Amino acid sequence: MLTHPAVAGHPRLSPSQQRRAAVAGAVSLALIAAGVDLIGIVVVQVAFYFGLLVVFGSLDAGRWSDWSTLSQLGSGGLWGVPTWVFIATGCLLVLAGFATSWVMLARHEVARPLSFTWAAVGISVVPGLMVAVIAYVVASVTSSSMQPTEAGDSIPPSLFVVLLVVDVALSAAIGAAVWWWLARAFRARRA
Repeated sequence: MLTHPAVAGHPRLSPSQQRRAAVAGAVSLALIAAGVDLIGIVVVQVAFYFGLLVVFGSLDAGRWSDWSTLSQLGSGGLWGVPTWVFIATGCLLVLAGFATSWVMLARHEVARPLSFTWAAVGISVVPGLMVAVIAYVVASVTSSSMQPTEAGDSIPPSLFVVLLVVDVALSAAIGAAVWWWLARAFRARRA
């Protein structure tokens, strides 16, 4: 039997290593999804308010005349939390997701754990985005039929938390499936 020289010394991952890779994927993609959701809610809110400025004519002859709505997002934020907290927390969660995958895969002797992580995240982008878009559409439709909150937010905090939990759970399932599938194609470290 002929084997490619690059993989001749690398055995396939054992079934237990494949299961551990699935756990790494579930944990990692859940963290990444939570981070992207926190960043995404800020982007959606800013886009919403910016759209209102454009549509309702608060822009004066091409000049930015009224930034008060957008500056309130920066200082007062969403639900009383400054937007920089959402963005910083989201970025930290995304980085933690990458690091978790890398460390867990390296600990379980997967060859090139960083390459594995990047490949798995890249494959997970499309189904993860589909889940996130569906969650945001459900949030928009649901929040438009609800009474406005006291703060006048477009998405009530309780609805956002429920959708965040659902999105993270579905992303964990996607992560487990993608990491497990990719683990079947990757090799272990040389002995």
